[in-house]
Amino acid sequence: MSSNAYRSHIAAIIDLVMHDDRYIDWRDLHDYDFKKTKKRTAVERHEMTHTLLQKIMKENSWDFVQLIRNMRNPPSTCRYTGWKDAFSKPMNRYGTSLIGLLDYYRDSAAEAVLDLVMNDDRYKEFRDLSKIDFPDQRNIWNLKDGKKNYELARKGTGMLMTKLNIQDCTLPDILARVTDPAFRNTEINRYGTRLEGMVKRTYEHSTRKAIEDWYTYDRTAFINLV
Repeated sequence: MSSNAYRSHIAAIIDLVMHDDRYIDWRDLHDYDFKKTKKRTAVERHEMTHTLLQKIMKENSWDFVQLIRNMRNPPSTCRYTGWKDAFSKPMNRYGTSLIGLLDYYRDSAAEAVLDLVMNDDRYKEFRDLSKIDFPDQRNIWNLKDGKKNYELARKGTGMLMTKLNIQDCTLPDILARVTDPAFRNTEINRYGTRLEGMVKRTYEHSTRKAIEDWYTYDRTAFINLV
């Protein structure tokens, strides 16, 4: 058969594997298992990321929430040291890794996961996920121009205030009730996210500055959203 019948030699190989029973044992093969240059569609990118996440969850007997929680500081039983490592290591028997996929996401595994969650209905129940839940990815607390990402920081503080159920209190009451350890160590959502890194990078380790900044600039807007 002429090779002109296929878009590429890769398409020809995959067609053979999928339709010839002599290759039935290799029907987990995908076009991304071949080293090549190709612009990936959003659907293809989502499927690749989905495949990796499902593999990690299956290996560790985690659900999606546990995946996000545990990949922040992976336990010793996990074969990955973090998100970037997971995208870098082979994910199947063909030696395929998704490190090249991160070229679409400014080299950020967090952005790849968030893109999947926000646009693939298989993950629609997890759309409360945000950049805050990936503190190990890039410096999310700084903007490109070098200024502090106060908008994101105020969002995190607002989530903490809601978790502690004191978002409607006066500033003196909040300062009196929220101790430094409570601010840093309280999990603000189901993904186990804490604000230690935010306080360090945005407010020079001062939880008081974080609370005052949120109360002054973002409290009213936040209350209107919840």
